[in-house]
Amino acid sequence: IMQTTKTLKNGEIFEMATNLIEAFQKDTESGEKTYPIKVLFYLRKNMKTLTELAQDIEKARVEIIQRYGVPSEENPEQYQFETQEKIDAANKEFEELFNLEQEVTIYTIPLEAFNDMELTEKQMDAVMEMIEE
Repeated sequence: IMQTTKTLKNGEIFEMATNLIEAFQKDTESGEKTYPIKVLFYLRKNMKTLTELAQDIEKARVEIIQRYGVPSEENPEQYQFETQEKIDAANKEFEELFNLEQEVTIYTIPLEAFNDMELTEKQMDAVMEMIEE
């Protein structure tokens, strides 16, 4: 097991966190599938790190929406943009937000640790960046 620091764009971090949660959260919470403890431990550490970063990114995304949009009359939880200029300004800030880079430390797991595991395609895609060959 190695700790690796990678420079990732916020969009990549958000996508990695989402993919990990969608691929593994149900299995790890329900106990339906068991994984080798080493894999499960580092998978959870990576999931925690990426999820916390993704939550910060989401907060910034919501701030942009609130800055340029107005709450919908039908549903105050949803925002509407009143002009094309506001849509364009919000989109520009979204692009900037998701292109910002930051250093992320993740644990990489040796490929051999996955030998006895049956992973779905979605799970394999979610862990590809975490496998050391």
